[in-house]
Amino acid sequence: QRQMCIRDSLRPATKYLTSFYLKISFGGVIGGVFVNLIAPLIFLGYWEFHLSLVATILLFGVCIVSDRSIKFPLFLRVSLGSGWAVMLLATVLFLAAHIKSQQLESIVTRRSFYGILRVYEYDVGTQDHLRSLYHGRIGHGDQYLDPKFEMLPITYYGSHSGLGKAFQAQRRFLMHERSRRNMQIGAIGLGTATIATYADRGDSLRFYEINSDVTDIARQYFSYLSDTKVAVEIVHGDARLSMERELQNSQVNQFDLLVIDAFSGDAIPIHLLTREALALYRKQLASDGLLAIHISNLYFDLRPVVHALAKDAGMHSIWISDNGDGRGEDPNDWMLLTNNKSVYAAIQAETEPWLENNKHKTLWTDDFANVLAAIWRD
Repeated sequence: QRQMCIRDSLRPATKYLTSFYLKISFGGVIGGVFVNLIAPLIFLGYWEFHLSLVATILLFGVCIVSDRSIKFPLFLRVSLGSGWAVMLLATVLFLAAHIKSQQLESIVTRRSFYGILRVYEYDVGTQDHLRSLYHGRIGHGDQYLDPKFEMLPITYYGSHSGLGKAFQAQRRFLMHERSRRNMQIGAIGLGTATIATYADRGDSLRFYEINSDVTDIARQYFSYLSDTKVAVEIVHGDARLSMERELQNSQVNQFDLLVIDAFSGDAIPIHLLTREALALYRKQLASDGLLAIHISNLYFDLRPVVHALAKDAGMHSIWISDNGDGRGEDPNDWMLLTNNKSVYAAIQAETEPWLENNKHKTLWTDDFANVLAAIWRD
C-alpha cells in the first residue's frame, strides 16, 4: 500500500542511500546546533518545542494537499482541511498562551546552555513575601523579603536539616577541641546562596558554580550574599576541574565543612559523586573536616551510593532526614561524611539509625556508575 506523502517514486534508489542517510544525519546536526547554541540566545524558554509542534501540523497539511495519489471525495477533503485548520489554530493559540503565562508568572527568566532559570514571587505585600529560584521544575532556594526573616535559612537548609546539624556540630568541635570558632567553608552549587546564612564573622566562604547566570540572579534578586557577615568568593566553572586546578597550583583549602549541593534534579552530575571525586574532596578537606552532601531528590535514592563511597574511603557516614517543619522549610535529606570520630558521635547521638538496604548498593567510579539502580523504588 502506498502511504500518504511517500510514493514509490520518491523513495531513494539503492545507489542514493548513502547520501539519503547523510542528509538525515546533517539535519540532526543542524537541529542540535539550533537547540543548544542558537535557541538559548533568542528564546527565554524551550519555545523551539512549540515551533516544532506547529511545523509538524503544517507539514501534515502540506502532505494532504500535495499527495495526488489518493483521491478523496470532496466532502472528505473539505472536512480534512477544516479539521487541519482548526487544529493548527487551536495549537497556535494554546502554545502562545502557554508562552505568555510563563513570561507573566516569573519576574525574571534566563536561558543558557545549562537550562532555564526563573525567579517567582509569592504573597507579595505580606509578611510571607517570598522569592524563589527555579531551574526548570526544581527549586534552588527561597528567601523571605521581610527584613525579620530575610536571613532565615529555609527550604532544604533549616536549622534541623543535615546542613544545620553539620554546622552546629563542626563549630562546637572547633571551639572545644581547636580553640577557634571560625570555619573554612566550601560549597559546590550556589543556588540562592542560602548557605551563607550559617557563615559567621571570621569564616571564609567559597562557592563553586558552573552557571554564571545563577551567580547574577543570586546577586541581583536575593540578598544572602550581600547580607552575609563574611567575604564570599565564587569560583566559576565545573567544581571538580576547579578543585583539581587549585591542587595543581598548590592551593589546598583545608575546608572544615564542604557542602555538595548539586543533586536535586533529574540529571545529576555523576562525575561529582564518584570514588575519584570523593578522593579529590578529601584532599581539599581538613583532616577533621566534614563533608555534607545534599541528596533530596524525587527520582534517585542516593543514600546507598554515598554510603558505598564512604565505606570505600574508610569514612563514617550518617543519613539525616528532616520533615521541614520550620517556617519556610521543605522536607530534605542529607548525608554527612567524616573521619572525625568526635563529630560523628555527636551527630549520631541526635539521629535515628538508618537500616541500610544492601540490595542496590553500588560504588560509582569514573569508569562505571549504575544510575538505574539508584532510581527510587518505594
